[in-house]
Amino acid sequence: MSRRSFSCLAALLALTALLVAPALARQDPASGQQQPTFRAGVKLVRVDVSVTGKNDEPVVDLQASDFEVEEDGTRQRVDTLQFVRLGSEPAREESLQIRSVYHGEAEAARDDVRTYVIFLDDYHVAKVPAIVMPLRYALSTFVDRLEPTDLVAIVDPLTPLSAMRFTRSKAELKEIINQFRGRMGEVFPVRSVVEEAQLQSRNIARVRAQVTLTALAAVASRLGGLKEGRKTIVFVSQGPSTFMMSPDGDIEEDLKTAIDAANRGNV
Repeated sequence: MSRRSFSCLAALLALTALLVAPALARQDPASGQQQPTFRAGVKLVRVDVSVTGKNDEPVVDLQASDFEVEEDGTRQRVDTLQFVRLGSEPAREESLQIRSVYHGEAEAARDDVRTYVIFLDDYHVAKVPAIVMPLRYALSTFVDRLEPTDLVAIVDPLTPLSAMRFTRSKAELKEIINQFRGRMGEVFPVRSVVEEAQLQSRNIARVRAQVTLTALAAVASRLGGLKEGRKTIVFVSQGPSTFMMSPDGDIEEDLKTAIDAANRGNV
């Protein structure tokens, strides 16, 4: 069954300046008196919603007046409503195939395409069959349930944004997933010059936690630049420590940066 969603644009009127600025005051030629200058701005905020009824069937005949949007307890006006059909079969099979990085990003920017990034945080997943095997199974099951038009990219903490490639090939995704192995606590073999530089640190675990969170923030920002609609990061990790008791200081600011990037990018 295909999924559907609605997108609402809530118009939020934000008064950006209420004080009179003498240097910017406007002169009234008739009275010779200065008139106060007020500046205001209108901000449109997109909100993605899914509405289902009996038997989980989507409700497709809603109007903007059927929705209420509040911000900090204040009701906002819903200006427009757009119905977006997700997961529908394309007219031609070849339209599913991603031919290049640029084609993948163009497809990801479409409102009727769901976009996912699976972030395999191998730095913080133990190389233990009891952990890795269930993860592989869960991710493979997730891939099996994707709609034909869904797009997925798989990255790890060392994947450059330029190498983040979206695909619709379930076979390709499963091949990467089945090769996934945790590296928690492992220093060798060194995978790149980035990891060679990590060897100079007295606290490699802390550095790798920062690398993971920095990469996570970068991916969230990149997704935010593709389109306004909702994007999803599937973060596969046993969780990097925030090192709250570390003599080198904690990395909570790095965690906050990643969360803020996700919020700004609607991820």
